[in-house]
Amino acid sequence: RTLQNNRARSVSAATRLLANSEYTREQIWRSYGVNAPVCYYGVDCEKFFPTPEVQKQNRVVSVGEMTPRKGFDFLIESLAVIPAGRRPDLTIASNYVNPQELEHLQNLARQHNVQLNVLTNLNADQLREEYNRARLFVYSPVNEPLGLAPLEAMACGTPVVGLA
Repeated sequence: RTLQNNRARSVSAATRLLANSEYTREQIWRSYGVNAPVCYYGVDCEKFFPTPEVQKQNRVVSVGEMTPRKGFDFLIESLAVIPAGRRPDLTIASNYVNPQELEHLQNLARQHNVQLNVLTNLNADQLREEYNRARLFVYSPVNEPLGLAPLEAMACGTPVVGLA
């Protein structure tokens, strides 16, 4: 309740509120009664671009905070359906790691024989390299609009699968 009150105070104190998607605009309207114009994300193409010298590897990459709402458990369970000999590794790049979620994902990956690599606090150059190494980028958050990470992956020429 206190967090909700703090958010409402912050919104009412703002002189301008922008939304990054129609979905977010609707959420802001429902929650705070504020009509926020949509300003779509852009990608810095001087930081995120294809690097042909980086070899593609049999890996899927996903990026985001390591919390349940990012759907990484779904990715592990989905990769487990692919026969072991063809199954790609899963690399998750995250700047925030919830320790309980990390433990849960590591256990789940072990149970399903999915190779899980977790990378933290990457800078833009390191993240660009991860996007370029991946055969596929997968974006699977729960109840979240399109984020910046899929756009960065596309700017690097990596195919993207996003889930509704």
